[in-house]
Amino acid sequence: MSQLILKIVQLVLLVFFAFWVQATNPDSAKVDFPNSNPDKNDKNNIVFYEGFEAGLQPTWTQEFLSYPDSFPAEWDVRTGAGIISPPGTIGVPDTAAVGVKNLVFQWQGIGHVTRIITPPIDLEFIINPVLSFSHAQAEWDIGEFDRLTIYYKKGDDGIWTLLQSYMYPVNEWVERSIPLPDSETDTYYFALEGVSGWGSGICIDEFRVEETGIIPKVLDDFTTDQASLEFIPTGSVNNPILKSIVRVTGNTGDLVLDSYSAKSLNTADEDITGLKLYYTSDEFFSTSHPAAIASGFENGTVLFENIGLNLPTGYSYLWLAYDVAENTIHGNTADAYIPAGGIVVNGENVLVEDQSPFGKRTLLESIYYDDFDTDKGWILTGEWERAVPKGLGGSYGHPGASYPF
Repeated sequence: MSQLILKIVQLVLLVFFAFWVQATNPDSAKVDFPNSNPDKNDKNNIVFYEGFEAGLQPTWTQEFLSYPDSFPAEWDVRTGAGIISPPGTIGVPDTAAVGVKNLVFQWQGIGHVTRIITPPIDLEFIINPVLSFSHAQAEWDIGEFDRLTIYYKKGDDGIWTLLQSYMYPVNEWVERSIPLPDSETDTYYFALEGVSGWGSGICIDEFRVEETGIIPKVLDDFTTDQASLEFIPTGSVNNPILKSIVRVTGNTGDLVLDSYSAKSLNTADEDITGLKLYYTSDEFFSTSHPAAIASGFENGTVLFENIGLNLPTGYSYLWLAYDVAENTIHGNTADAYIPAGGIVVNGENVLVEDQSPFGKRTLLESIYYDDFDTDKGWILTGEWERAVPKGLGGSYGHPGASYPF
């Protein structure tokens, strides 16, 4: 009789804590989505994936919302539910859904509430994202099981919103699939909230976000900034003048940059001995991805044709760079602009107005200049060397670049 009373008290406490956790999220609204069993071998674009085979990554954080016995219950990585109390007892399930490791929330007690939070996930250019994962939360005894609730938020300061909850036993691995609402942001977070109910644990595996939408790629925006206002030494090469920010939405088809044209605002075009067009996937200038080259301006214009650069979804950057002669006049300036019609993508002009950002770069006579492409007599000792970068990486203060500046 006493055992029966104890179990009733435990169940009442569990229900109380579940409702208390729900009440702490007044802005939440339950959204019901049908479950499905997607083919793991399909070719959907995987936006985010964690299989937990390498353990729990430090980018995942935990919040302890309730720990009645003063001992916070942590999410950790095990095989299946792992070994739980009494000592030596293996919980259910006893294997991972895939591989040998999975995420687990398990505590022999009632009312422990802990959230584990993903690192930020970039969904800004994802058309139709779906959260998928393998899930189990088996009973330890009749009526003794843990509960899983999933929340999401947009941005670091966003409000946690209920996505889905599982308030019943799940005694073997099942596949979950949940369409994600309101997802256009570059900082999307999930919180997996476990509420202990003396169960065999909440098990999560193959946690991933997939792109399932199909929308043709579109050039959404093209803007141009002054790449730099720093002076340019005479005789130097690869000096960025214009920086164009390209924004592409959609995920299907090709969006090819056919040609790029710029007009001179230089003091003297004779100062410019070469022009180059570079492409980068981030906002920092690099010469690792050349797109086109020209020997100089002709009648104040440079035209790069037959570029054939397939612009990717998201943000990318185009850089117009100058090589400067050694015998330029000290104080001359270097500048350019992109005229209306100067950018052709998939055979169509995409600019209806000139793009001429404010600013220019001043040419200063070099007293000494060395880009280390040739040996100019430096005496190198210890770890100093002049060589092609090998991209070996390294710790802070010991860099190993993959390309020269």
